[in-house]
Amino acid sequence: MTLNSKKVLVLGGMREGEELTGMLRDRHGIDTILVRPPNLRNETLTQPALHLMLERRSDLTDLMRGVSAVVVAAHPYSARFAEVCAEVAAELGLPCLRLLREPWRPGASDRWIPVDTPRAAVSEVMRAGYQRPFVCLGSDQIEPFSRLRGRTVVFRVPEGGRRPDIGFGRLLTASAEVSVVSETALMRKHQIDVLVTRNLGGTGGWPKLLAARALDIPVVMLRRPKLKDVEHRATAEEALGWVESVLAPEPSVMA
Repeated sequence: MTLNSKKVLVLGGMREGEELTGMLRDRHGIDTILVRPPNLRNETLTQPALHLMLERRSDLTDLMRGVSAVVVAAHPYSARFAEVCAEVAAELGLPCLRLLREPWRPGASDRWIPVDTPRAAVSEVMRAGYQRPFVCLGSDQIEPFSRLRGRTVVFRVPEGGRRPDIGFGRLLTASAEVSVVSETALMRKHQIDVLVTRNLGGTGGWPKLLAARALDIPVVMLRRPKLKDVEHRATAEEALGWVESVLAPEPSVMA
């Protein structure tokens, strides 16, 4: 299959997007433009990429002009961004795919309490009377937790992002090097009685959930935003198959 005359735009910074970019470049020699958020500087992300802040639809329009297909490999909670990308791609007549890993699912012994928003998570913590929450969310989702002032709260935010000014509690930065052992030790050290986190899926954040399971700590889990009419695949390999299908040359018709 000859696809190296095509150009693909991969938007995001999740590991699956990096994997897909490598596959497109290595297997098919496709000119692939990978765009990451400007604050994403992670040594595990090795593909050459542009770091851009895409704040306007016109920014996306300019990026998409001249490409053959678009794959949105953005954060699972960047649903609106993915929707806008799909809208702009449709306006330009481009095929567009959301590359979105499968969510985590609880095991039989897990105690997960699903909620839809950070405010609902705060309400659940207060309703149940938890006193020592471990809050693992994005910096932009921390503000509602100011209602927990007076409790012993440990916050952890992604590395490289904005450090929120919480004014109370303890603020930690996520590390790429975590394990069930280290997460268990952290929760024991701070005597955590509830974990608050997002359903990111993947392997990176799973150790804290295994630690919570081992310590019988309940988890207040923020549900993912719902996808709205955006075609999606869960793995880089599946996304590669989609790209191959939409970019495959039309079969010639014999006269």
